[in-house]
Amino acid sequence: MNYCILRCAYPKSGNYLTYKIVSELLKKNNLFKSLSVDSGLSDIIDKFYSEYKIYPEFSSIDVLRIVNGEYKLVFPHSDFNYHHVSLDLLLNHSTLVCTHELPEKIINQEFKDVSHRIYIT
Repeated sequence: MNYCILRCAYPKSGNYLTYKIVSELLKKNNLFKSLSVDSGLSDIIDKFYSEYKIYPEFSSIDVLRIVNGEYKLVFPHSDFNYHHVSLDLLLNHSTLVCTHELPEKIINQEFKDVSHRIYIT
């Protein structure tokens, strides 16, 4: 079975704790995959932008934003906040995608490959 967990949460609602629990379960079962890690984006963040990371694992977390109808990965720098990403590529190469988008933005056919959803309010 292909796992793709979508964690949708409001800011400051237990996001990081939920991320830690779910990611550790995935890692313990050798199921954790991150597009940011596999593509090398996490290496760029760690090498050049580490002072902008909100928490230590930020570079390996696939944080999705929808900006003007386009899918973006969050990048931790004020001059370059988002990196364009294909939604299919993200959902097929990540087992844990995190977002702060409203649930109604991510309940549609484009997210059909998501196997599990976690909503934190």
